[in-house]
Amino acid sequence: MTQGWKCQVTDSLARDGWEIYLLNHRPNGTVDALSNFTLYHSEKGTSYVPPVVDREFLQAIMDGLWHGGFRPTGVTDVRESTAALKDHLNDMRVIVGSKLGVKLP
Repeated sequence: MTQGWKCQVTDSLARDGWEIYLLNHRPNGTVDALSNFTLYHSEKGTSYVPPVVDREFLQAIMDGLWHGGFRPTGVTDVRESTAALKDHLNDMRVIVGSKLGVKLP
């Protein structure tokens, strides 16, 4: 098993929501697991101390959400833009090939 933080997000049809698994695989073979989130309610004007986490932890969350099908609002899926670019390049090959009188790969 790869060491470090891993995240998996799955649709929980039975519980009407999403399950998020956050696991840290340590070099000694043990595993840390985040088991719940705590939502604090505060009155206007009060503050709280947010948790401080490392970049690897946040990257694991982002990767897990992406793999689970979540995308940032307003971001086009890379596969869609890549497909359009490939179609455009194929069109250009056909045009250039016809002008040169050759078939390009």
